[in-house]
Amino acid sequence: MILRLLLALTFVLACFAAEGQARRPLDVDAIMRAKAATDNALFLTARGADLQSGISKYEADAIAKLYFATYIVGCGTAYGAADEGAVWKVTPLIGVAAVPDKSPIIINKHSGAISWGDGPAFASLAKFLSEISRIRSELHKGVER
Repeated sequence: MILRLLLALTFVLACFAAEGQARRPLDVDAIMRAKAATDNALFLTARGADLQSGISKYEADAIAKLYFATYIVGCGTAYGAADEGAVWKVTPLIGVAAVPDKSPIIINKHSGAISWGDGPAFASLAKFLSEISRIRSELHKGVER
């Protein structure tokens, strides 16, 4: 529940900021803290996935949202993991109007392999999370300088 509230808050604030719709000055630090908390919750959910039992719908949604935030970016989100047998297909919703992208994010239930359109593909959930960790580490180095 808290994860969904954080995602909704981050989505709304980011979209209003991107579209210039805010009527009062935005607290950018608060937005960034909320986004960091949301990304951390998504990362922890993804890391807890049990590949032997198969990635759950909830976990697939979290993995897809983390992928979206890292590689698709901009305003929008990934929503609605659809069970397609061995894989989950999650639709990226682009922009404030939440226009469905033509290419779904595809997540293999037992390997965690993940791909999307022209975006980077990962052969396993472990490789994806390792890359996310590397990116986060690089971002933190930039903040510390």
